Amino acid sequence: MTSFFQKIVAFFTAIFAFISGLFGLNKDKPEPEPEPTTMMEETTQPIDPAELRLEPEILSEARTILHNPGSIYCYFAWPSIARLNDGRFAVTCSGFRRDHLCPFGQAVMITSADEGKTWSAPVAVIETPLDDRDAGVVPFGENGVIVTSFTNTRAEQRAWNPGNAEFMAYLDTITDEDKARYLGSTFRMSFDGGNTFGDIRISPVTSPHGPMELSDGSLLWVGRTYQNTDLPEEKSGSKRGVSPQTAL
Repeated sequence: MTSFFQKIVAFFTAIFAFISGLFGLNKDKPEPEPEPTTMMEETTQPIDPAELRLEPEILSEARTILHNPGSIYCYFAWPSIARLNDGRFAVTCSGFRRDHLCPFGQAVMITSADEGKTWSAPVAVIETPLDDRDAGVVPFGENGVIVTSFTNTRAEQRAWNPGNAEFMAYLDTITDEDKARYLGSTFRMSFDGGNTFGDIRISPVTSPHGPMELSDGSLLWVGRTYQNTDLPEEKSGSKRGVSPQTAL
């Protein structure tokens, strides 16, 4: 009797196991997912900052693209570069100078239509009776180009070149009217891609590379305010008459 009862129990147990497996009634419960760990709990090897630095690749040797051989007016410096809207490169700088600070500087521009392989001859974009210094170039809008520079005072020129008779003689030819018109942060604007430029104008701020274009095609110019004075040290407290204020 006991053996018969055990067989009956075993039979129904097998039937139940079959039905449970068929309908998924006896599946094991999924194991709970592990608790997420925080970054502080993770054990990772520290990253060497040197591995994150990318080494620049030099694609060609440095070469001269702007000079004036055979002339004493052969100092070119403080350039800016931009790609114009027609695809050309434009480079501006202060050129045809005698020295780091002399009264003969001009803001000149050259262009390249073959990705910098060859360049045009320099053209003076800003040429005032004063020393036209660091030159910026910024394309904007559909065909706009602005070229910027700044000048310094007759007093500063004399202070830097006290023993140069040629410089002194030239500075004596610069009138108060010239100073009033051209001393400060100068710029000229083109609306035909840099082929022609309008009158020389004065900006209330100065910066080496000029403004930047905003999304609507207008220009934002951040720089230092520039004071029109021929006595920079006595009146403004700093060289070139530039106050220590940043403005736009």
